[in-house]
Amino acid sequence: MRTLDLHGTRHNDVSTKCHVFINDNWGKEMKIITGHSSRMKGLVVEVLNFYKLEFTLDNIYNMGYIIIKK
Repeated sequence: MRTLDLHGTRHNDVSTKCHVFINDNWGKEMKIITGHSSRMKGLVVEVLNFYKLEFTLDNIYNMGYIIIKK
């Protein structure tokens, strides 16, 4: 699974990093590590919705990541 870790990324740079990551890994299962910031998760979800990708936000343990399905 391809992984993008956004720890240390400025909010202004999140969209660009996500677009590049998604385009480079299109058709593969992906994981984006957001941490627990709701703002960071919201910025990532905006990009995922732009591409109409299916994803799961976190898991039952509220770990700070998003899984994007193939």
